[in-house]
Amino acid sequence: MTTLHLVRCSAFKSHTINNCLSVLGSEDIVILLDDGVYNLQHPVLQQFQTVIPDSNLLVLQQHALARGVKLVPEHQAIELYELIKLSLETAQSITWQ
Repeated sequence: MTTLHLVRCSAFKSHTINNCLSVLGSEDIVILLDDGVYNLQHPVLQQFQTVIPDSNLLVLQQHALARGVKLVPEHQAIELYELIKLSLETAQSITWQ
């Protein structure tokens, strides 16, 4: 069963991200939003990439732009409507904040 993980916290300020990593399944989808977009600049990002494929690690584009986080081609940026669509398509979701 695929789980959608909404990561709203930065690993620079919180250890909540470790809880997410501890339950993350190989088919799960992670979306970085709010202050979670700062994780693109944190070494914790590499830990996500060892568990899930790069295509399942997404970042909400508007939130990255609002925080001045530069997106590179490797980052899978999505729009808000895509977040809504994914939340309807997955069996369950967990918000990490």
